[in-house]
Amino acid sequence: MKGLTIWVDADATPKDVKDVVFRAAKRLEISTVLVANQRLSTPINNPWVSTILVAHGPDVADSHIVEASAPGDVAITADIPLAAALVEAGVLVLDHRGEEYTEANVRERLSVRDFMDSLRGTGVETGGPSAWSPKDKRAFADALDRTLTARLRKMARKSKKKGPPGILAPKDPTHAQGAATMTGTSQHPDEALARLREGNARFTANEPSRSTPKDAASRGTLADRQDPIAIVLTCSDHRVVPEDIFDQSPGDLFVVRVAGNIAPPVAVGSIEFAAEVFGTRLVIVMGHTRCGAVGATISHLSRPSNDLSPNVREIVDRIEASAAKAGAKPGGPTSPDEAEFTPLVNAAIAENARTVASRLEESEVLAKLAETEGLRIMSAVYVMETGTVDFLTG
Repeated sequence: MKGLTIWVDADATPKDVKDVVFRAAKRLEISTVLVANQRLSTPINNPWVSTILVAHGPDVADSHIVEASAPGDVAITADIPLAAALVEAGVLVLDHRGEEYTEANVRERLSVRDFMDSLRGTGVETGGPSAWSPKDKRAFADALDRTLTARLRKMARKSKKKGPPGILAPKDPTHAQGAATMTGTSQHPDEALARLREGNARFTANEPSRSTPKDAASRGTLADRQDPIAIVLTCSDHRVVPEDIFDQSPGDLFVVRVAGNIAPPVAVGSIEFAAEVFGTRLVIVMGHTRCGAVGATISHLSRPSNDLSPNVREIVDRIEASAAKAGAKPGGPTSPDEAEFTPLVNAAIAENARTVASRLEESEVLAKLAETEGLRIMSAVYVMETGTVDFLTG
């Protein structure tokens, strides 16, 4: 089966659009070809991107893309006649704002373009398209992510009928298509979230489907790739195991664990690393009921103690504001034996998860990925007594 190729009409494509495409190509290991009639630079250490220099002349680059592309490929262009030819050939086409050209709309756009050209020919000032903005960049990044996800999923389903699951035949020896089972980097946040919700439903119904690699071949396959569908920041409590709770297999989640699911620099850095390097676009901060760190913080606020070690004190300090917002105060309940204690702890657990999620949004790295590539940060609480995960946002 032929591999997927992204074709870029490079002469008129904005640099920011190319940068988004370059990152997607490297992250998903998709052969990407820039076609232009002038020399272009390509990113260092990205073997998936190449250029083709064509002769000068009207429509020479366009003709090359039409002839070289194949049905199922993806093309990036704002040239409407080129888009029309590619759509007719079965190529999926996006413009620079992430809008897909279809058989239905491309003819209408051609008619509008021709009409505007005729007006300009008579001297009428028609203006031009609005300036390309950061909002357009984010829309394009989201659309490209969804498009590649859908296309690779379709290819993966077909490959399962012809060979080993999740393995796509290489397009050529120099651009081998990587395993594309769509269990990670290319997954849109909506799809990743749906997968986690479905997994948690199986977990609570006691109908798990996940499997743990036991043989050497399975472990070797897992060792070759890192493409988690979601990043989970949760508590170090040994009773809280995200892979079990969301019924996911080893390798599906990038898990950061620290008492009280707080976000010290090392945790934030870990999350930034996974989001940047693996391309994971869903981050979940998950607290849990019966959290000892939150309970200890409430007890400390009620009756301050000097017995805490400096390291434990740092954990408490990071939770205190959330606990206080939930209602903890001097003289308040200090143990589960008091009726007010458990409801107060539960309120503080939820508040703490929301607060930590908000702190992650302050990360420059994560904020940029949220703006340009649709990264989503959510908060949730795992209800230990029932097994359900209550999402507080999204």
